[in-house]
Amino acid sequence: MLFSEFLKQLKSCSPQDLPALYIFTGPAQQVLELKEKGLQIIIQAMAITETVRRFDMANFNEPEFWTELYAVPFFNKTRLVLLNIAERTDFIGKIDQQLKEYLSGQTFFTRLIIFIDKWEGIASKNAWIIECRPISDEDLPRWIAGRLGISNKKIS
Repeated sequence: MLFSEFLKQLKSCSPQDLPALYIFTGPAQQVLELKEKGLQIIIQAMAITETVRRFDMANFNEPEFWTELYAVPFFNKTRLVLLNIAERTDFIGKIDQQLKEYLSGQTFFTRLIIFIDKWEGIASKNAWIIECRPISDEDLPRWIAGRLGISNKKIS
């Protein structure tokens, strides 16, 4: 789904119906800000008060990552685990089976968010794949008009 569809879906779901996995795809350098905005929107939608636990390829420790993902938080608060692997699409193939197990299990309080350039991994009803991409020249006027329309403004 595109980022705009993600926003609509997020607003129409109750927090308990939100998926366990969010995958933000798109070229890292060009759309990192959009991916981070998506993360902030999820934090707000789920009323996350704990710090998001972040992993990237520089500090990735596989046992620590899976322990963090399956740990049950105190007071049954939803928490987020972020895996920022950017261009490392080969890495997903290495953890694909574990991700399938994670999605098939009971993931009541932990949500996984992956930032990656291109997604070729699993697809599931418990996962939203959000495509973040730079706005093309052709889409720019529609994008501006849409943003203004949300604020009930017009432009000529």
